[in-house]
Amino acid sequence: MAPMSANSPHRSAPPPARALPGGELERIAVCVADFPNLGDHLALLPLYHGLRRNCPAARILLASRFPQAALAERHGFVDQLVLYQRADLSLWRTVRRFRPQLSICLRRRSVRARLVFGRASGAATSIALEGPFSFLCTDSVRYLADVYRPYRYLEALKPIGPAPSLIESVKALAGSADGDSSPRAILVPAGSHPDKQWGAERYAAAAAILAKDAPHLRWYAVLGAREVEHGLAAALTAAMPAVNVLVDRPLSELAQLFLGARLVITNDCGPGNLAQMAGAPVVIVFGNWDGGVDERIGWWFDRRPGALCLTTRRPMPIGAVRVPAVVGAARELLADATATGVRYVDP
Repeated sequence: MAPMSANSPHRSAPPPARALPGGELERIAVCVADFPNLGDHLALLPLYHGLRRNCPAARILLASRFPQAALAERHGFVDQLVLYQRADLSLWRTVRRFRPQLSICLRRRSVRARLVFGRASGAATSIALEGPFSFLCTDSVRYLADVYRPYRYLEALKPIGPAPSLIESVKALAGSADGDSSPRAILVPAGSHPDKQWGAERYAAAAAILAKDAPHLRWYAVLGAREVEHGLAAALTAAMPAVNVLVDRPLSELAQLFLGARLVITNDCGPGNLAQMAGAPVVIVFGNWDGGVDERIGWWFDRRPGALCLTTRRPMPIGAVRVPAVVGAARELLADATATGVRYVDP
């Protein structure tokens, strides 16, 4: 598969048949996909940023079933957050009171959500991902099942204007925060799913080798409180005392950190996706514990220059991706920041 640019998915599409007067819109309602994790909601930020840019006068109401959606309101990407349990009459009344001129539904399989945020919302234009019951909305856009998740959501912008690059959206998240300007490399041994975690000892071993290759790099590790409780910080600093451990740092600070990174080593996790969106040279380790890694890579790996993905063809634990393979990929990116692709490194 050919690499993608940082601005567009790997499938081309004809221009939209018509364009909405984005600059004239005053109220937009968005119902987001039904996913709970940090990475799922970070992947939606480019859509909100695009709505802000194309419709600068509009207030944006966001509806989600999961509290993680609050990050969009907290960082100014949307104006109002509605958390709901079911797309029912109460939610419909809330949307109707908002009086959207444009509504967007990204819940593809929920008939109730497509109804509430479709024609019944009262919006003159209602957009949904193509799929079951598309007739409930006035417009549908392509459902990209096998591309990096942010590009899937950016399809909803096509009827109203151009999409931002992912880097532009991360810059909006970073705001005016001042970060370290020195050359830096970042480890991200995070992840809520144990089978996704490559292991602190492997990160530390890889970083110790690479630090000898590139002594000018300053090393950071991005961790959450849960990872610290599980001993990851202690394991990293024991093997590499010079590493700067950042615990539960604000997303704006992490955005600034990733935007200037020379190298990021991560597994599939929320902060790792932020690094991808920031355009950082990134090595991502994907576990193939269940034989379903290709689907996960399709959803969560941006096949762009400067991104290398390591996994195994055969089902096996993520630890089967050995330290020398990650070190080799990192060295490749340090030598050529445009290297890209999926590498299978079965032992």
